[in-house]
Amino acid sequence: MVGAFLEPSCGRSVQPIHSIPYSVAQPLERGLNNYYSIIQGVYKASEISTDAERIKLYRNRKASLEEMKNGEIDLWIVVELFAGYPFTTTEGSKFGYSVRGNEVHINRDTLVITRETIEAAYQEMLELSGKGADITGSTQIDNSVASYIFPMFVRFGIIEGTGTVAGTGVGNSDAPGKQPRQ
Repeated sequence: MVGAFLEPSCGRSVQPIHSIPYSVAQPLERGLNNYYSIIQGVYKASEISTDAERIKLYRNRKASLEEMKNGEIDLWIVVELFAGYPFTTTEGSKFGYSVRGNEVHINRDTLVITRETIEAAYQEMLELSGKGADITGSTQIDNSVASYIFPMFVRFGIIEGTGTVAGTGVGNSDAPGKQPRQ
């Protein structure tokens, strides 16, 4: 008989395999190894996947930007969360940074920006925006590292983009590198 248990000698009747509960019939249809892997559950469920880590970081960054706008957290916390994020200067050069203590280390150069420098530029941006000045480029920041700070401030929402996504290289037709699709 195909698809049924053989009738035992004790007088029980034959049951077709489709009438047997799924959990009992499963090892017969799928094989023993697959059945046990299903029972055991997800392999190493305590470890988080790379995708889950990326999504968690994205959500933390997004929440921190909202909290910064509401005045609940400091700018430096946002700077620390965006470490490793790909930025593009207004000239079109790509860069990222890492945070070590109270210093920001730019990945593409041996440049180090201190926390005080970033906070001073932040205060300057708040003063300019308080006066109603339209901030359109890194030249308006009175700082030697303005080309790196400006795209960070644009991404953080401190400076509004002007018709293009300023500081990200997207939509900047004068910037070298990839151009947006038409």
